[in-house]
Amino acid sequence: MKRFKAFTSSVIGREHVRSGKVCQDSVGSYEDDDMVIAVVSDGHGSPQYFRSDRGSAFAVEVSLRCVREFISSFDLHGSCDSSLLPLSELDDPDSAEQYLHRLEESILVEWSNMVEEDRYKDPFTEEDLAPLSPKYRTRYRGDLYPHAYGATLIITAATERFWFVIQMGDGYAVKTGRDGSTDVALELDPLCQFNISTSLCLEDAMEHFCHVFSTELPAALFAASDGVDDSYVSRELLTDLYESIVIGFGNGFEAGKKKVEDFLPVITRDGKGDDTSMVGIIDVSVIEKIAGECREKRRKRKDAAHISQTSDEPWDGLSEPQGDAADLSEDMPEPGQIQDGSEDTGDGSAAQNEDTAAETAAEPIAEEGDNA
Repeated sequence: MKRFKAFTSSVIGREHVRSGKVCQDSVGSYEDDDMVIAVVSDGHGSPQYFRSDRGSAFAVEVSLRCVREFISSFDLHGSCDSSLLPLSELDDPDSAEQYLHRLEESILVEWSNMVEEDRYKDPFTEEDLAPLSPKYRTRYRGDLYPHAYGATLIITAATERFWFVIQMGDGYAVKTGRDGSTDVALELDPLCQFNISTSLCLEDAMEHFCHVFSTELPAALFAASDGVDDSYVSRELLTDLYESIVIGFGNGFEAGKKKVEDFLPVITRDGKGDDTSMVGIIDVSVIEKIAGECREKRRKRKDAAHISQTSDEPWDGLSEPQGDAADLSEDMPEPGQIQDGSEDTGDGSAAQNEDTAAETAAEPIAEEGDNA
């Protein structure tokens, strides 16, 4: 696709290297003349999710396939092909909502099918189950084995006519508009807070998909595993990170990709320590102009900060990059430790508090981290 290009980047977390774990994030993208898709999935980190790396890989695979089929079912070029759905079907918000709901349902069904097939071909062994609590050993011998594959999911997709984001669980999708504004594209499910996340593995997962759909094309879409956003102490710093990435893409698509690839290891080293992954869709026809506008806005903010500081007034703006972060780019905000500077070794989602979950038929939410 001439207008949009996709990138993906992923690095294993500092804490995973330290503990000898595999990377549980998965990323993937697809491009053709009609569409661009970029997907990131974060496998849950707690011990009972011992196949979450497979779960995240399955999530990316089925998402790319289902979204391709979904977009291809519409007549994007006005050909009046009777086998295709007219784009007008997406003009009505209620109709668009129904189509996206069906897409989410197909993704969940296919993910569940892949999980079932994998477990059939490679059954859980007593060695797999031995480290788990008696409760989870019982569950995984029964019908709740998909929890071993638990993962979050963020899908970004764009065509010349529309774009959308679909999300299950934590991590943020961020949009840069054609006016140069950068902000979160989709607010998280209210259940995703603190160390809690919704998940593909939940029995009521369909109730927790979130999405946004629009015909106002963006300049850029980004999505990342929570290893990125949990490494920044405020949304302001997080959006500043993405603004700086947009500025990097103003130097060319390959230069922007390189900037992301170079900076993700800094995030996992100096931030949360989790697996750290980012994907994005860039409108290469406008990104240079938008990057210039972002750089000018940043210059004005820094000037305002200087005036504020010299007049002895507090300023709670953007942190200045230091160390390796400064070497990579003057624009990148330095990742900071979460939870008031203490290290969080959690990575991904795990089961809800076990005492509470044992009293419910289905776990409505999931608890993050290796210590869950």
